[in-house]
Formats: sequence, C-alpha cells, structure tokens
Amino acid sequence: MSDQVMTIVMSAAAGIGAIIAFIAAIVTSYEIERRSDGKIMRYGVPRYTNMVRTAIAGPSVAKDEETRELVKKLRMRLLFVFALMALLALTTLQY
Repeated sequence: MSDQVMTIVMSAAAGIGAIIAFIAAIVTSYEIERRSDGKIMRYGVPRYTNMVRTAIAGPSVAKDEETRELVKKLRMRLLFVFALMALLALTTLQY
C-alpha cells in the first residue's frame, strides 16, 4: 500500500474512532448527571451536561462508588478521544 493511501486509512480510522468515543463519553456524562442530582427540564428532556466539569470535578459530583466508577470511565473515554484526535492531526499534517 502506498504511503498516501495508508495516511488516508489511518486518518479515517482515527476520525471515526474519535467520534464513536466522543458519543460514548456524552452518554456516560449524561448518566453521571442523572445519578448526581437527576435534574431534568420539563417534558422529560435531560438538561445540558458539561463533560469537562463532570470529569474534573470528580468528588463533588460523585457521591457513591458507582458514580465514581462512571467518572473514571468518562475520564478514560475523553483521554481516548484526545489521543485519537492527536493521531488524526499527526497523520493529516504528515502530508
């Protein structure tokens, strides 16, 4: 396989993987928010979740052990997203 084709394949895989991991992180963040205070807007629509605050705040958000595990999972997923974005940037800037 030529270098250009390999770059395209790696970029596509990193981009798709980052999107999938980001969606999984959003779902995890909503689950943490629901477990923390359970506030929802009217008509059952969940309120806005702030993934960065949820991942950094840790102890103030996570009161029980299960929620702490979810926060740890959220941090790992966000780290994975950032790593894939860095890989995407490196493969894109290579050519």
